[in-house]
Amino acid sequence: MSEKWAAIEGFVGEYAISDAGRVMSMNFAKSGLPGIMKPRMVRRYMIVCIGRKSKYVHHLVAHAFIGEKPAGMQANHKDGDRENNSASNLEYVTPSENIKHACRLRLLDNRGEKHSQSRLTEANVYQILEHIGNGRAIVAIATEFGVHPSQISHIKAGRSWPHISRRAG
Repeated sequence: MSEKWAAIEGFVGEYAISDAGRVMSMNFAKSGLPGIMKPRMVRRYMIVCIGRKSKYVHHLVAHAFIGEKPAGMQANHKDGDRENNSASNLEYVTPSENIKHACRLRLLDNRGEKHSQSRLTEANVYQILEHIGNGRAIVAIATEFGVHPSQISHIKAGRSWPHISRRAG
């Protein structure tokens, strides 16, 4: 199967994008031949400079080979590899679907103390589990760690911090 090329909207005759995620400049000034541009990584995504503006390669590919992005949607890498910008690896999804997909693939891990609102550390949770195992009262544990007693109950039941509770329980 051969690589397909499409003109980049707004830059017809100047730049083209392939369904494999390669960008070609039609600027013949240096060598007399069109050249494949080398993208660079910015915030873990591949970008190229086109007409003095930085463009995400996956956005260019999706627009050219999937179609215009519907309002409120995002381009998603199906396999989770942000360097794989082939058209077959891209799809439009809602922001919520994109986050869920990233969590399923473990690309986004905000469990435990990585969560922005976490008051506890993994070490705290191990201590809490030890206190629970020793029969200490839930309210006393909650007071010691500055959390609501329901948080201690959730840890005990494995609903909070399940990645620790299962190992330590």
